[in-house]
Amino acid sequence: MILVVFSFHELAISQDISNGNRLEGLLRDSITGKPVQYANLGIRNSLIGTVSDLEGYFSLNIPDSLNNNALTISCIGFKELNIPVSDLKPGARNFIEMQPEIYELSETRISRTHLKQKIRGLKSRNKKMVVGINGKNLGSEAGSPIKLRNRETILRSFHFNITYNVPDSAIFRLKVYDLSSDSIGLNLLSENIIFKIENDDLGEYVIDLLPYNITINQDIFVAVELLGLYPIESIGKTWYSDRINVSMSPDLSRGGIFVKNAGFSKWEKIANNFSFGFWFTTLE
Repeated sequence: MILVVFSFHELAISQDISNGNRLEGLLRDSITGKPVQYANLGIRNSLIGTVSDLEGYFSLNIPDSLNNNALTISCIGFKELNIPVSDLKPGARNFIEMQPEIYELSETRISRTHLKQKIRGLKSRNKKMVVGINGKNLGSEAGSPIKLRNRETILRSFHFNITYNVPDSAIFRLKVYDLSSDSIGLNLLSENIIFKIENDDLGEYVIDLLPYNITINQDIFVAVELLGLYPIESIGKTWYSDRINVSMSPDLSRGGIFVKNAGFSKWEKIANNFSFGFWFTTLE
């Protein structure tokens, strides 16, 4: 679930999973037999979705009204699956194999001679305007556009500011989407960028991107996807026990804040004049 906080006002967006069948299963690589980790599963254009865990296990409820739809399963490095819900057995563990997919990527080389380091995005350490994230909807995403001025740019690191952090730990995936047509397109990354926030992480959080060799030459949409959030058990089930807040800020470019409540649901713009405090250090 994504929770947006303007000072003390809160807007919550949740998922309705009542009156349905519970599906669970294990995802496996069809060649190696290894678990397929952090795959997205869900019903397209609905609020139903989740992600597989480290063992490839998943569990989600499918409302009776969606029993004639297909369960879509997607993961970087594998061919997408679309399985009729009626072919899956509720109340039993379904074993699903995913076929690896080889990507042929074009290589872009940029001479690093005379490159300058710059900041792209909205750098913010605001503590009064924040976006809260909690652990109810695995696979939910939130993000904002970032303009890169359509030049060859190396993404050196990704930054955001944590203002409040209660859970024991949380796992997220960084996503960089195509924004060349002024709409949120496909994920441009060829491998997963997974990061973990520990309970004592506060202030500026930095992800080193140089090992991923990411070169972009267009405007992008940057999002973080919730893969797992683990409250501290001793705190109990209070409203703030699984909450992390990150900075946001007014945005004169009207880039906006967008949320997606499941892996295959539609993006929704929930703020026009504000954006996430997400920024990159780049080499240009």
